[in-house]
Amino acid sequence: MLAKTHRPIYNGCMLRNLALGSLLLFTTGCWVGSLFVKNLDTLISVKVSNTFDLYYKQKQQLDEDIDNFLKRKKPLADIALKKLSEYQKLSSSAKLDQKLIKNELMFWQKFYTEIMLEIVQKHSSYLINLTEKQQKHFFKEYKERTKELKEKLEEDLLEDQIEKYERFFGELNKDMTKELASNEDFFKSRLMAYIERRKEFRIKLEELYKKKAKDKDFKSLFSKYIEDRFSKTVTIHHAKIIHNLLRKMGSDQKIALKENLTKYKTWVEVFKETDY
Repeated sequence: MLAKTHRPIYNGCMLRNLALGSLLLFTTGCWVGSLFVKNLDTLISVKVSNTFDLYYKQKQQLDEDIDNFLKRKKPLADIALKKLSEYQKLSSSAKLDQKLIKNELMFWQKFYTEIMLEIVQKHSSYLINLTEKQQKHFFKEYKERTKELKEKLEEDLLEDQIEKYERFFGELNKDMTKELASNEDFFKSRLMAYIERRKEFRIKLEELYKKKAKDKDFKSLFSKYIEDRFSKTVTIHHAKIIHNLLRKMGSDQKIALKENLTKYKTWVEVFKETDY
């Protein structure tokens, strides 16, 4: 655990880095994905260290904290494996209705939220120790990322969605692509909402640093940011999209889905067996 004199490490950006690190695996081949899982502690460490420009001793403490965190989360692998096995059976079942998909999405949202809130409770107290130099570094990168997101509003958001779903279904057929295209306004509205959340979060965080706020204030800000991430209305819409995509799968997509679910189970097994 971090000592009080160490620089704070975890915040909303770090939490997203964990999630993004996981999503990165879904863009790789099987052996490459397994290699990433085995080195997940290093990947997270490098990303967080660069985000905060850590000093040597802080980097050492970060590595220890990440290893301990990943070790504590090993039991969750069994939950993920069970779920993936269920999905393999359901992928070819006619019983896969929209309500079931919504419930599964809500399960994973709760799963994610509980992990992130645990990180906040254990580590956010150290955020108050950021030096002014470290704050400037963090906010500079934060603003640059927000700028990149704003630029994406002018790009083809459909391509991003196609790539995301192809991680599971393989190459989408025309009907599946049309389904995503019919939801372009929805995808754009979600990105706009995310950008606005980032803006509000940054303003509030800057205010906390300026007034040298207490630990409970930082913890409250991060907890609220995490808890407000998911909306029931948005989840229902996502469930509808996934349900329609499943209904429009062809034989190629069904084969790809089963193969990818098997591949992801392999990665979870690697996580479970790796000694971080």
